[in-house]
Amino acid sequence: MRNVSELIGQIRSDRRALEVDVAKTIADWLVEYKFSSLRQLALQMIDCMLDLREWAWDHGNMYVYEEAEFLKDETSYAMWPICATRAGWKGLADVRTCLQRGFIGKQDFLIVCADVVRLFGEFSEQPQIRGCLNMIDPHWHHMATKSRFRPQPVFAVPSKPENINIGWGHRDRWDVPKKLQIDPRDVPQVNAPFIDIPRVSVPLRGVEKFRFEDHSVIRDIDWTFGLQIEGGDVSGTTSDTIAALQWSGATTGHGNDPFLHLLAIATMVPQGHHTIVETAWPLTRSNKITNMNYRIGFYDTLAPGEGALKNALAHWNADNRNKHVLVCNALRKSGPNETIALHFDQPDEVSVYRDLAEIRSAYSFCVGGQPRLDTLANYVKAKTRARSFAGTQIVDRMFSRFHTAA
Repeated sequence: MRNVSELIGQIRSDRRALEVDVAKTIADWLVEYKFSSLRQLALQMIDCMLDLREWAWDHGNMYVYEEAEFLKDETSYAMWPICATRAGWKGLADVRTCLQRGFIGKQDFLIVCADVVRLFGEFSEQPQIRGCLNMIDPHWHHMATKSRFRPQPVFAVPSKPENINIGWGHRDRWDVPKKLQIDPRDVPQVNAPFIDIPRVSVPLRGVEKFRFEDHSVIRDIDWTFGLQIEGGDVSGTTSDTIAALQWSGATTGHGNDPFLHLLAIATMVPQGHHTIVETAWPLTRSNKITNMNYRIGFYDTLAPGEGALKNALAHWNADNRNKHVLVCNALRKSGPNETIALHFDQPDEVSVYRDLAEIRSAYSFCVGGQPRLDTLANYVKAKTRARSFAGTQIVDRMFSRFHTAA
């Protein structure tokens, strides 16, 4: 039998490369079919920012005008060097010209669009700007209330008594200055197969990775599903994108296409800043807006509708690197507990796994960390409809093939 850490190590390495391929498939599709929509979306956000600064000057609102100068400090964005400019209001106008004239490559185009959304999120968080736009923009409430996509902790009562009344919510990670700063140009062997990005190196920016704390939903899902690709925890940029698209859709209709929500996956996953689970979590939790219902390891469920993209993503479901695994702990009466990895590889097992892998239901048995073997077995049997004989056979067959730690 293989050691669990060895097994998960290989799965993790394979999954890292596989998710980059999945994200690149989405990126290629977005450029091919949604180029015009994404450009219009980015231009609309740039115009909102430029117009507000001009409005503040014309109306003598120096509080807003001065607060808007925060932009010159936002030097880390890749869009500045891509568009051969510098952070600031002139730089933002240059980015607009760059997008209009199309002087950049396909991957750079997506990065610029994603950076505009990120900057727009930062813009919306400035107190004077937010207050002003609440008064003059009838649709600004979509951005002003974007925190609703970053839910406060939800309280669960997992199996560990000491965790009763402890909340799990949007994310739980070590923040500045404890986050891990990784630049592909410095340590390429750590970042392979992630793409390089033309960011200016500045303190506490670049491809940011974070250490997860005890109450991170993503950490628990990663451990249980054998993912363990640490990124940035739940993606705040993805949450901002949902709000920004709602604002855009209400204002001009440009943001009403649910496929545009995939921009975050197409750009941040290949950079190594976030994993697919970290971006799909907020998108699935807001599925009434995004039409996404992601099932871990079933990449066709990232597509918010039928068609060519869903078919292209289904190809990665059958990739040899895509292992359907659940990890749990077996409690022993004597000696150390064992870590067990259940590999779902037969067709009927994969069918059960697909049901378990719906990211919102996965939360229910992952939260609290490292589920027990008996708890997981009972959950799997319940998912096969009232402990049916067939479901029991599937579970028993999987348990007979588990990998135990040495």
